[in-house]
Amino acid sequence: MKPVVGVLAALLAATGGYALGKRSGMETNRKVHTLTKPLRIATANENDHFYLPVGTTLYLDASMDEGFDRYQVYINVQGNLPLAPTEKPGLIAPLSGYFDDGKKP
Repeated sequence: MKPVVGVLAALLAATGGYALGKRSGMETNRKVHTLTKPLRIATANENDHFYLPVGTTLYLDASMDEGFDRYQVYINVQGNLPLAPTEKPGLIAPLSGYFDDGKKP
């Protein structure tokens, strides 16, 4: 009986560790990239844009059937951000990124 309890305890610990790792973003197979040239980020206003600098780390979120990839960027912010609540809390509204030379990295 003791070996069965030990095996069950080990399986429970392994499952809990896996779930905790997935939840905390500690996945080891996640694709991570670093920009080798600035990435221009477009906004709804075509005269308003900004750049992610060389060396910015991008985390692959998903590859879409439409032919583009979606990345995540983590930003540390000090102080209070002027934020407004959104009507759709689960909405993903990505911005578009381009290289000024029109070429892929």
